[in-house]
Amino acid sequence: MFSNVKENQKRLQRDFKDIKSWGWPLISLSELFDNSDKYLKNGTLTIGAKIEVLKTAPANLNGKFKVECQHLAIYKDYFETKLYSDLTFVCSDNIEIKAHRFALAPASPILRKLIDIEPSSIIKINDIDGENLTEIFRYIYTKGVVGIDQFAPKLIYGAEKYGLDELKKVCVLTMIKNLSVKNVVDYFLLADQHGIEDLLDRCIVFIKEHQVLVEDEEIWMRLDYNHLKMILTHYQKNPVSILKLESSF
Repeated sequence: MFSNVKENQKRLQRDFKDIKSWGWPLISLSELFDNSDKYLKNGTLTIGAKIEVLKTAPANLNGKFKVECQHLAIYKDYFETKLYSDLTFVCSDNIEIKAHRFALAPASPILRKLIDIEPSSIIKINDIDGENLTEIFRYIYTKGVVGIDQFAPKLIYGAEKYGLDELKKVCVLTMIKNLSVKNVVDYFLLADQHGIEDLLDRCIVFIKEHQVLVEDEEIWMRLDYNHLKMILTHYQKNPVSILKLESSF
């Protein structure tokens, strides 16, 4: 923490006087790297922050936390035992999953509408299999997913379909954390398909940092012209990489 916040703030403002304002909006990783001369002075990102440490949490916060924990424990029990379940979802692979109106309806307006318009307690889901719907429901009940590293890419579709923004964020952060040479193209295509800018930017940065991808022609064969052009625009400061990519068109 700065010993003198105002003094250090003035120093930072002086060092970064070309930045328009103090207190910048969120920027993507690709923008940060592509404008390194603006944001990364001498190759260093300097962040000024005022930190306040609370020795004890406020009483009302402790109470709220306890209530939420109890709530999740109760919902977890209902999820695992299916006790008093009043809905049956038949998935695309004919797996049947028991669930509760009281858990699903408040979690998603889309699910609530689906439940309301269905005259019976049996709901057919044609585009999500049993494994994935189980983990979607598990998140609704418990705020957790078993095997999130494995399921994250598969759950994006269901999270979007049912408007589960928190689940989608968890999946995106998990995929960013797990980016590798083997999965970066798959994640790039998934991010482009669903318009996930944060993941798309991170995939492009990863590709820029791992030249082995550029040299592997089989990987680029899976990308169409527009995808390659999108990546190419991020290589303007690296002529060698541009030549390699242009040969893929």
